[in-house]
Amino acid sequence: MAELSLALFAAFSVVRVLAYFPQMASILRDTNGAAAVSCWSWGLFAASHLATAAHVVLSMGAWSMAIVFVVNAVLCTTIVVLTLTKRIRYRR
Repeated sequence: MAELSLALFAAFSVVRVLAYFPQMASILRDTNGAAAVSCWSWGLFAASHLATAAHVVLSMGAWSMAIVFVVNAVLCTTIVVLTLTKRIRYRR
């Protein structure tokens, strides 16, 4: 059961990568400074992914899983950067 739960966790983490792109598209289309996007939440998600990447490498030596989590962290950070850029442009 532990291996199955780990496999499901890894699979959903890979699929989650695709879920970021609709959020990015919404930010790019937004005309109100992306006010509905929480940079704190996305920043915490990014930090959580990085912590998980470190954990799977240090405790399991699972570099392939770590790469998935780092990609998730990069995409979360991209959402934060897009949001902040949109807000700066909106204020101008």
